[in-house]
Amino acid sequence: MTKGLYRNSRFKGSKTAKVALKSLEYFEVGNIDLEESKPGLEAQVKLHFPAIKRNRMPYDFIYHPRPELKKVYKLLNTPGLIHNDTLLLVDQPYCNPQTIKEWESIKEIPGVTVTIDMFHCSAVFFRREQVKQHFRIRI
Repeated sequence: MTKGLYRNSRFKGSKTAKVALKSLEYFEVGNIDLEESKPGLEAQVKLHFPAIKRNRMPYDFIYHPRPELKKVYKLLNTPGLIHNDTLLLVDQPYCNPQTIKEWESIKEIPGVTVTIDMFHCSAVFFRREQVKQHFRIRI
């Protein structure tokens, strides 16, 4: 956490955008999927990470604007979309009762092993060798 999220950043934008950009840098991401990205996020990705490829599978990093069970099931059940180290960043899991319900359900999916709840956004990992853990941190 201290090496990735808590260090000072050269990136600008919302908390979610900063988490996304710090994650791209820390995990040395190569392939991304930015579904309906936040304004400016795509431009910053192009500026700071010109070598990153968009929409090329398997994805190392996926940004999704809202928590959706069907999206996570699709990722887990479609061969070639993700790999063991893929990070799914979900924006605004607490914006309304429906997203809260979806977020709580996502945490219970068997293929989801680690979640990091940062209130403004949440990270989902699919690491098969890791035991299921849920973290709540303040950024």
